[in-house]
Amino acid sequence: MTRRLVVLAVLLLSASAVRAADDPRFTLSAYGVFAPITTDYQGTRTFDAFAEQGSITTDYDSGTGPGGEIGFTWRFSKSFGVGLAGTFVTRDATASYTANVPHPLYLNRNRTAEGTVDVEYQETAGHLDFVYLGHSGPLDFSVFAGPSFVNLSADLLIDPVYSQQYPFDTITVTNVPTVQLEDSGVGFNAGASLGYRFSESFSFGVQGRFTQASMELLPGAEDAGVEVDAGGLQIGAGFRFSF
Repeated sequence: MTRRLVVLAVLLLSASAVRAADDPRFTLSAYGVFAPITTDYQGTRTFDAFAEQGSITTDYDSGTGPGGEIGFTWRFSKSFGVGLAGTFVTRDATASYTANVPHPLYLNRNRTAEGTVDVEYQETAGHLDFVYLGHSGPLDFSVFAGPSFVNLSADLLIDPVYSQQYPFDTITVTNVPTVQLEDSGVGFNAGASLGYRFSESFSFGVQGRFTQASMELLPGAEDAGVEVDAGGLQIGAGFRFSF
């Protein structure tokens, strides 16, 4: 009887070791993401007109928008892992401007015009995270945080194009050209995910990730930089494959 119990215990331990060895160590994920919170920033540009200095001040609203994420996680122990992810988001951004243009006949008598135009705004980012992993039945969960490398591409407004007629007391802005600028920076990210396993290798997951990195867009050598806090909250859902 004792020998049988020992053999049974050895077999159970061996089976447990085999199952532990067969636990998935790697996970690939593909999510569709959405950025639900806007990012606001402001810029002022000056220009010469009629021997004076005019200006255009713009309030930018990055808006909300869709994107995607591809991720890879290596579980190096039962509860901890390292994750790599690449994300991109394109936002529906707008720029509300106030243009002050000097008068051609009088000093210190600026004409003012206001308006709103649509602009382009896109973020791409790479994330390197330390990951805590856990599970309960068919549910998997994780919490992660780490550094992020973020690239921002955005349009800024430059000198307005306008028309005027005598006595030149008003102007009509006919066009506000844009210039596309880029900047990159290192920031941080943190988030959590929850997944439901349909099988040992296939699951559906939802995720929230918050990212922040400070950028400065420079329209020209003599212009003041436009400070942008890129990133923000991104929520996502998609599928994961473990092996």
